[in-house]
Amino acid sequence: MAIYGSECVRVVAIVGATFLLALPAANAADDPPASPPPAAAPKWPDCDSLKNTAAARPFVVDAYRLTPEVRKAAAMEPGVVPQEMRLRDVRLRDAVVIEIRNLDNLLRRRECASMSGPKKDIVLYLDERPLLEVVAHPPVDPLHSVMIFPLKRTEKSREVWTHLLGKPVFGTRKVAVSVGLEDEFGIPSNTYLDLEVVPRSLARWLIVGFLALAIAFVWLSLTTGLLRDTQSAVCANRRKSWSLSRVQAAWWFFVILMSYLFIGIITGDFSTTITGTTLVLLAISAGTTLSASVIDNSKNTPDQKKVEADAQKRVAQDIDHLENLPAESNQQDPERLAARRSQLKKLEGRNEHFFADILSDANGVNLHRFQNATWTLVLGGVFVCAVYRELAMPQFSETLLGLMGLSAGTFVAMKSTEAHTPSRDAVPSAARSQVLPPAAERADVGGVRDAE
Repeated sequence: MAIYGSECVRVVAIVGATFLLALPAANAADDPPASPPPAAAPKWPDCDSLKNTAAARPFVVDAYRLTPEVRKAAAMEPGVVPQEMRLRDVRLRDAVVIEIRNLDNLLRRRECASMSGPKKDIVLYLDERPLLEVVAHPPVDPLHSVMIFPLKRTEKSREVWTHLLGKPVFGTRKVAVSVGLEDEFGIPSNTYLDLEVVPRSLARWLIVGFLALAIAFVWLSLTTGLLRDTQSAVCANRRKSWSLSRVQAAWWFFVILMSYLFIGIITGDFSTTITGTTLVLLAISAGTTLSASVIDNSKNTPDQKKVEADAQKRVAQDIDHLENLPAESNQQDPERLAARRSQLKKLEGRNEHFFADILSDANGVNLHRFQNATWTLVLGGVFVCAVYRELAMPQFSETLLGLMGLSAGTFVAMKSTEAHTPSRDAVPSAARSQVLPPAAERADVGGVRDAE
């Protein structure tokens, strides 16, 4: 009986274990089949699904100036900024808001392009020209469809701004606006902005200041010896003759100052506009003025003063004689009288008229003076035209600067040999005896003779 009982227990245990093992399988057979796990979402930028259809391409919808009111508008979403806040007039150093449809497509293109090469920035395009290094700020949120670009002038965008602002006029210029990857084309756009070339408020104050300085300088030049020769002691400063070297120095000073302010008003660049050419031109004019003053002072000796005083006396006597001749006399010569009067003014250092003073000495107009004045005027005109066209001070070649230096050097060298008294002329002695008093032919003071 004991054996039989143990067998029964063993059979019951085997049957129970089999039942327990089969129960989960039976339950699993009754349950519905499990669904497959969800596929992982593609990671951004998902270059495989990037489409280039017309409907998916990015497009510039609108562009307007960023103002505090616009910044406060609801999260800068398209359509949220009211139309009355969308100002189209902008100028350099402003910021502009660009609304772009399908902006995500453009951002994905940039990221996909960077996977196979260097990363490219999305830059602003004005008049279909990319403003390199002008990127959106703050960084673009892919969930939004706007970009904010500062209108700034960088070294790489200098040529584009020269195209946009060169040959400036008061008023605005209509420029097309777009964005795009650098080294590529801008995305389609039919949006324009009105670019203000000359900032009116700043220009008004600087122009008033420059005119005040110019008027004060002209007044001082007319009433003092600011631009006049200094060796004459027989007349007041405002009656002295004009100095070519000082006029030349003043010319280049105002040309460069006007150019500097002009460029600064438009571009806002007051720190990098001065070039090596401007320094060389200022150095040439300063050196010419200094050398001319040294030469004039070297001739201001007692012996030279005595020669000039005697020459003045003889020319004055000649003038008196010519003026006292009868008007109906054939001996009266108006041209000779005018020449003698001009010589007397030169000897006394008196002002005759501006061009006669800077272009002539006691013997009349000189080629070296005329050449120096002409090159100064021509290069000054070229300088101003280049600044107006390029919004940058020009870089003259070494040859052109050498030509200017040679002209100034010739003037200085020839000035040291210029006559302070009229030279002997070629009028026959018989003709001189009919005009001059007898004493004038016997005197030979300082080599003074007729000069026609």
